Amino acid sequence: MERFLKNLSNVVKAQVGKRVLKWLPPQKRTELFNVRTPDENLEDVFETSDGRKIPVWRNYRYSLKKCWSVFGPMAALSELNGRGLLAPDDQAFLKKAIGYRTVTEPFSVIRERVRPYLEKYADLFVTTDIPDIGKRLLIPSKEKTESIINLKAAQHRILMNKIARLSDVAPKEGDDVLEIGYTSGGESIIAFERIGFKAHGIDNFYYDAVKSTSRHDVIRDQTGTKVNFVVGDVTTKTVFAENSLFFIYSLSVLEHVADIPAAFREMYRILKPGGFMMHRYDPFFHVGGAHSHASLDSPWAHMRMNDADLERYLWQYRPNEADVSLPWIKNALNRRHHLNFVQTEVAKAGFNVRLWELEPIADRYRDQLSAEIVRDVMSINQGVTVTDLTHMASSFIAQKPLN
Repeated sequence: MERFLKNLSNVVKAQVGKRVLKWLPPQKRTELFNVRTPDENLEDVFETSDGRKIPVWRNYRYSLKKCWSVFGPMAALSELNGRGLLAPDDQAFLKKAIGYRTVTEPFSVIRERVRPYLEKYADLFVTTDIPDIGKRLLIPSKEKTESIINLKAAQHRILMNKIARLSDVAPKEGDDVLEIGYTSGGESIIAFERIGFKAHGIDNFYYDAVKSTSRHDVIRDQTGTKVNFVVGDVTTKTVFAENSLFFIYSLSVLEHVADIPAAFREMYRILKPGGFMMHRYDPFFHVGGAHSHASLDSPWAHMRMNDADLERYLWQYRPNEADVSLPWIKNALNRRHHLNFVQTEVAKAGFNVRLWELEPIADRYRDQLSAEIVRDVMSINQGVTVTDLTHMASSFIAQKPLN
């Protein structure tokens, strides 16, 4: 273990430290904690239970991402609108319901707007039982599906070439590959099949925090794939045999895994000696809150309050979203999985880290990281560093030793 931790340290210094410093222009490095953001859009101030003053900015949350689009009824109306099927009055309703930082209409009202379209265009929907949380609810064209699979296949070829350069143990046709997560439809897993692997997928649907829309079933029928889609939890013993897989892959999944140590132990068990795992994940800590449900209304606000304050905040400022978002945040996001924790658990599981890369947040967000925010974050979140706050994604490749 001591030898491996030294190896991990060297890899991180070579791959992470270099990148973190590279994207900070020399003239700005000393200004990192001294930049203040104008409050011209200040709408309110939220006071936490320990007296912290958290600004609520009018247009901040939607500047990060289309946060409203993660809710099934809203996504359904938006997709219908994108296909030119939404009536003018429903287009106006959608615009009003989107609001400027939170959904403005109760979900029951939005569902009533969706209902006539479910009846009229039932054959266009993956499911007419629209989930509270979910996107991509309309059946894609076969051309669109093939376009996504082809793009993913090209990306996977690049990834496999990278892995081949890292070790004498190179991937070969027919090797077993497992991708964790297929709620979005499974196109990425099918792409592994297309480039010659025996492909498997596993998903537990965010610990049942969201319903399966069976989108992968639609994609499976469209493509005729033989991918093995498994419902299961990678933090427990899975159906996969010991030493059976060459490669394990995930994209935007690890941040949802409740028991990281158990997950890495299971991955180690089912990988062959010399096999690889590659994960890219979006940490809870960056400025966008990892995912739309945890994105609040000023920079790093989700990191400046405890869980009880976060719940109170959502009921106060997002009353139409709170009862849907809070279970998802509780069950499917993990605010304690900081960089050091994940790296340590990879090491403890027995893997050799071959590559670790960080994707920095944009300069416009980095410039909002004030000394006050840093102090608040450090006092509330044990183990979180500035590096956690200033990158938007982590990617790493690790290998199970040959012996």
